[in-house]
Amino acid sequence: MPWLTLGACLVLVFGYLWQGWKLQHGGEYGAGELAWLGANVPPLSLGSEPWRLALSVVMHNSVQHLLTNLFTLALIGTLLEGAAARWKWLSVFVGGGVFAAFGSAALNYDLTLDLPFSGVTQQIFVSTGASGAIMSLAGALAVAGFKRQLQTPVEGMHPLLRAGLVFGGLNVFLGLMHSGVDNSAHVMGLLFGALAGFGLFMAAGDHSLKGRLGAVIAALAVVALIGAGLWTALPAAAKREQLVRMARELVIDARQEADGARHP
Repeated sequence: MPWLTLGACLVLVFGYLWQGWKLQHGGEYGAGELAWLGANVPPLSLGSEPWRLALSVVMHNSVQHLLTNLFTLALIGTLLEGAAARWKWLSVFVGGGVFAAFGSAALNYDLTLDLPFSGVTQQIFVSTGASGAIMSLAGALAVAGFKRQLQTPVEGMHPLLRAGLVFGGLNVFLGLMHSGVDNSAHVMGLLFGALAGFGLFMAAGDHSLKGRLGAVIAALAVVALIGAGLWTALPAAAKREQLVRMARELVIDARQEADGARHP
């Protein structure tokens, strides 16, 4: 029984039910409502409220969003849980979810849209969902399949390698084809999963502690370098302060609207 996969699915369901309880309604949630509850809002997530990077992973903006992630998590999670130790699965899922949220926040920190009649307008990016964490599982699954193919060559591509590559590539492609999808989280999650898979799986057969630690340290170093590069690309301090004020106004407005709905 894939207990970790089942447990992760239950956490996502409870997260969505918690949203409905807090907001007193179900269905689809607006950006302001999600921002108030704890969604990934770059100026806040990369500022004084880093807890949003983790909480946003268990939040979803609609039932369809939740069901899609539950379905993909059940498939990919079960495959990886059957191929890896559970502590490795959990490390990839949790670490990948947070890193994907961080990468998404950094890449969408200063977001502008060029609207037909309004011109260029500043936007506050709001993101939720476990897709980044699930893509991390896919990246790690592909590396685990590649390692098995090296150990026991088979005709054609190893099934785990094929599943990881097809799922990861398909989701990135669909993210490019549809607006409103946080494809940056998909890419960051897939990248983290591949790097984590290298550190956790590729040296797994190495009986020397030095070899296993070397692979893990190398993977962590690359993740840290990517994170540092994203951080240095953030806008200047004055611009960040402006965006923080806008993000806080969004949260305050949503909170006041929610209070008004509860106490008309």
